[in-house]
Amino acid sequence: MDSDSERLTKSASASAEAKSEIQEYLEVSQQRHKLFPRAAIVGLLAGSVAVLFRALLAGADALRNLLINWAQAAPTFGWIFRRGCVSQD
Repeated sequence: MDSDSERLTKSASASAEAKSEIQEYLEVSQQRHKLFPRAAIVGLLAGSVAVLFRALLAGADALRNLLINWAQAAPTFGWIFRRGCVSQD
């Protein structure tokens, strides 16, 4: 009789453990479902910042080239600008 009650106890314990693991899996799955959209948004924002930064660098480079060309074309004030603001060899 003890062996029957021990088997039932072990079976109940194994069943409770399986339910606990299934519940844990479902909770982790729900967390992942919440986490994925957030990660996608963060990735999009980071990519947007990188693209914006690259565009700003390109614009600044174009402005610098424009100012250098202006400084070379304007002999009166251009040499002051070239010496004071632009490091050019």
